[in-house]
Amino acid sequence: MSDLSGKKVEFPEFYKQTYGLSYADEIATLKYGYAMLTIASQMEKLVQQK
Repeated sequence: MSDLSGKKVEFPEFYKQTYGLSYADEIATLKYGYAMLTIASQMEKLVQQK
């Protein structure tokens, strides 16, 4: 597995054992979290405009 810069990316074993996440799950989780933050900030802006 490697990241965009070509460096090898290693997920610690304890992390895998604790969360049971694959690399794809990790990306999906990050994207979901980012989407939630984006939505939250948009909602906050709408509330402040009133």
